[in-house]
Amino acid sequence: MTNRWRDRWSSRLTKPSPSVPPHKGLPLPARRAIYWGPGEPLISLIGMRRPTGKRPIRSRRNAITRLCLGLFLTGYALTVAAAPLLKSFSASFSVSRGVIPLGSLDLKFTLGEAGDYRYLAYTQPGLITGWFSGDEITEESQGRLVPGGVVSEHYRYNETNDQDDNVEVRFDWPARKAYTTSDGITWAQAIGPDTQDRLSQQLMVRLQLAEGRDELSYQVADGGKLKRYHFKVVGEEPVDTPYGRLPCLKVRRSKESRPPDYTIWFAPKLDYLPVRIEREKDGNHYHMVLDELEGLEGE
Repeated sequence: MTNRWRDRWSSRLTKPSPSVPPHKGLPLPARRAIYWGPGEPLISLIGMRRPTGKRPIRSRRNAITRLCLGLFLTGYALTVAAAPLLKSFSASFSVSRGVIPLGSLDLKFTLGEAGDYRYLAYTQPGLITGWFSGDEITEESQGRLVPGGVVSEHYRYNETNDQDDNVEVRFDWPARKAYTTSDGITWAQAIGPDTQDRLSQQLMVRLQLAEGRDELSYQVADGGKLKRYHFKVVGEEPVDTPYGRLPCLKVRRSKESRPPDYTIWFAPKLDYLPVRIEREKDGNHYHMVLDELEGLEGE
């Protein structure tokens, strides 16, 4: 791991999670955000409206909030044999609009011997966008791997410059409910057996692509609501990466009944990690590309 990664992650891994009400959920930050989070797959470009829950979450000016690879949404039906695909890793991505750099996204996934996992996503604005907003975003998903797939137990969203926008979601599986807390207010929503959070969904997409499935559909607890995301494999294409030219599955993602809005390239040789994500919006071309990787085959 590079010194940059070591310093960044050590500061986050040694800090205890802030004490929050028993149930917290995920807000969608900034109307000027770029996210591609699980619920809002990668690169939700600037100017995008954020999802609303029973309680609206305030909009913000963040220029590049959360590129959290949200684009790989969740599911819940893989086999036990697919579980070894998920290994601990760290990855760094750069995000840009055309030739203009917008910032970076760092991911760190840690898997314990008992099947418990911790998945962190850290978004940092670049120099240009930092002039408008210096906000840094940290998202965290904790849960476990089971024979049926990935079970999220806790999701946390933390924004450095505005604590009022921090959110937490806790899953009560026996009661089949997700409790979302934002700005001191908690509300509940009924969930199905395949429900994921904005980060855990990414793991499910990788697992099910590895099974050979070419159409995926997941329910995600996102912004206080449950949303349905669809992924469809539309072909295969090679993509240039820091680890050579890799064959990839080309996948289109759509939300609810809307037309596809994201294109994602997953590399089987890197355990189906996405290596490139693209989106066209309002005449602008946004993309996120893999820069560095540690812990997966092919590095």
